[in-house]
Amino acid sequence: MSDFALAIGNVAALIVLMAGLAIAIFLPEGQGFFGLNIGYRVGILISTLWWIGFSIPTFLYLRKRPGPALPESRCFGSHPARILVFGFEETGALFCQLRKYRQTLLFLLCYFIYSDSYSTIASVGILFASDDMCMTVTELIMLPIIILVAAVAGIYFYQGLNQWQCSKLSPKAILIINLVAFLVICLYGCIGFIDSIPVGLNSKGEMYAFAVVHGFHLGAIQSFTRTIFSELIPPGKEAEFFAIYEISDKGSSWIGPLVVGALHAITGNIRFSFIYLALILIVPIVMLVTCIDFEEGSKAIGKDAPGETEKLLHKNVDGPKQRAKPKSKEQELTVSSGDGINN
Repeated sequence: MSDFALAIGNVAALIVLMAGLAIAIFLPEGQGFFGLNIGYRVGILISTLWWIGFSIPTFLYLRKRPGPALPESRCFGSHPARILVFGFEETGALFCQLRKYRQTLLFLLCYFIYSDSYSTIASVGILFASDDMCMTVTELIMLPIIILVAAVAGIYFYQGLNQWQCSKLSPKAILIINLVAFLVICLYGCIGFIDSIPVGLNSKGEMYAFAVVHGFHLGAIQSFTRTIFSELIPPGKEAEFFAIYEISDKGSSWIGPLVVGALHAITGNIRFSFIYLALILIVPIVMLVTCIDFEEGSKAIGKDAPGETEKLLHKNVDGPKQRAKPKSKEQELTVSSGDGINN
């Protein structure tokens, strides 16, 4: 369901972005403070109304999670105010327990690094197109539109590679492929340092190709990262672990822009950002290949290693020796009666 949810989210973002683009292009520019950039302001208003409109049904009709009542808080006991601090307490306690789950901790560290890299690549691409290629606002808005369309296509393409019998690529292999694709994007941008070579993100056509490749792997890496991480979570701890998952994502989102801004301020050329991004992409690729063992991680939390359940099922169904189903008491009585009559 992770791939379907991400695809739906990208389609929704595409609809809002297209509506905002149409308003920005066709709404006439006004005069004065309230008329200045009126198209962009209306676009922001539409995004706000879209978010509020779809949040209300969620708040009203989303079913409550079944299970026991909220436990007592370490600080507030059974006081109703514990609802304000209970999540912080559990997340803090979970950080102390993470050392027991080495593979989960390594994967979170890996995700902390590469989640910042692929989000920063998109920001660098937009800035590069605006500053170095002087693309217009309409041309710039086309880049995220292309990224969203390509992201939906990439999600289902890699989902097919994961499920098709002819390929059956593991989620780990798909993750590595996605990271290598982002690395190739960065290295391609570095080619532009060589003046004698006409390629290397030097034209608007290359920027649109950049958006296609980036988007095609963006949706897939987000989907399969969630899939892999869900296999490394101890049963019953899903909420706490996904809280740390989001902290790992948002917690590193400031690093890339900070480094890119510093490089741009020092060198005056944003292309140097591609060198930094290429270097930090190498680290998670090496970690996934050499350090992280998903089968060991699944066993450490008490789950079967990925694929073992399917193997056992096939062995029981297709094996040369199949155990006969136990007979019910009625069947045994019938057989006994038949034997008595025959005798």
